[in-house]
Amino acid sequence: MPQITPMPRAGAIPVEAAEPAARFQASIEGRKSWIVAGITLAILALFYGAQLIVVVGLKPIAQSLGADRSVLSLAYSLTWIGMGIGGIPGGWMADRVGLRPTVIFGALMTAGGLALSASGSLWALLVGHGLMIGLLGGGAVYAPLLILVARWFDRHRGAALALIQSGQYIAGIACPYLFERGIAYFGWQATMLGFAALVAVALAPMAMFLSSPPQPARSRLSAIGHGRRAVLGLPANAVQGLLCLAGFLCCIPMAIPATHLVAHCSDLGV
Repeated sequence: MPQITPMPRAGAIPVEAAEPAARFQASIEGRKSWIVAGITLAILALFYGAQLIVVVGLKPIAQSLGADRSVLSLAYSLTWIGMGIGGIPGGWMADRVGLRPTVIFGALMTAGGLALSASGSLWALLVGHGLMIGLLGGGAVYAPLLILVARWFDRHRGAALALIQSGQYIAGIACPYLFERGIAYFGWQATMLGFAALVAVALAPMAMFLSSPPQPARSRLSAIGHGRRAVLGLPANAVQGLLCLAGFLCCIPMAIPATHLVAHCSDLGV
């Protein structure tokens, strides 16, 4: 008995047809793709540095504000929680008003959050980090830039995303030493204000050099994505949920010890 092939629904793009078609079209990658990735790397390295001042200066800030270290570490935690929640409206904002205005907004919010945190109040520190640096700043910077770089690459997307993610580790190498020296010579408040000025002056101009890939390329990538009904044999939304859960569970053991290790090593005389 002959097999009957079901008719595809209207507008559906079979994966078998979409992927080979994309493979034979001209790649969207080029010199400009890597320039965008390089600018994004610099932006993220500078942005992630803003979160580390409270970690490096945990002891002097606690002494200055008369607060426990556990309370101050909440500022660092709120930054990450705010960035995770803010990425949803940040991506929406980038799609509707444009990437450059969104990233510039995030840069100004980050700078404003540092300035507010340096005012010398515990509540200002928590609001400045959780609301301004995390929710409004990180939400408008991180997720939109991640999507931008993904759209610029179709052959080396994994390598490009790994490159820009290393901005966090570049910040972790370079910024703590500078912050330690700045806090020792000028105090934590002046160090925060100085880095706030650097973020405001540097991030906004760098965002002006960012650009989206050509519209036909974006449309082609979007069509291919809509053609996939399953990922690894699972519904796409289920995979998305599992990735969100994995990211959350990864950040807990990664972030909690890091907040206290610097102060703890200092207690031990390191």
